[in-house]
Amino acid sequence: VYTCTLTVSNAWSTDTIAQEVNLGAGKLTTLFAGNNGGSVGGIVYFDLLVTNPVTISQFETNYDVAVGSPVGLVVYTVPTTYVGNEQNAAAWTQVAIDNGLAVSAGMDNPSVVTLQTPFTLQSGSYGIGLVSVGDGHRYTTSPSPNTFSDANMMITLGAAQTGAACGSKVANMTPGAFFLRRRQQNKQIRQQQMTG
Repeated sequence: VYTCTLTVSNAWSTDTIAQEVNLGAGKLTTLFAGNNGGSVGGIVYFDLLVTNPVTISQFETNYDVAVGSPVGLVVYTVPTTYVGNEQNAAAWTQVAIDNGLAVSAGMDNPSVVTLQTPFTLQSGSYGIGLVSVGDGHRYTTSPSPNTFSDANMMITLGAAQTGAACGSKVANMTPGAFFLRRRQQNKQIRQQQMTG
């Protein structure tokens, strides 16, 4: 966020207007036509290749709970990829949690989940795990992973799990979680490119 200032002067007065401007903000959107879903406390995994450092402040995700119902996310990262780390809780680091104000927009509609504190990812490869709160994730079952990209990052969609391995650090861990490959998360990531 930058502050732009406009100053206008004449012989009688000087007026200044300041306006905050969010430059470089964008959205990276995946699918929003879910054909499957997980359980409350379940997790969806995907890989994220960051080409320009970004700060992530929101996710828009797909829930099938009634419109207006409380929902949320706990966000975890792991270096390089989620693949091979799905059952390794020690590999994951919690980087964010929702602000507690998100509500469902209804099935196959983007529900905006604002993070309590945005987090920054430097250029590099990451595995991401999103633990659902309030309802299970909606996702799309697909025979192969889909990729989506913008100028700052590329997302490779991946898998879902009924209980979160990385979520063993949170209260709703489900022992003996069932892991499902080829689940395509229905997400939109709101991010801002970092400069200087």
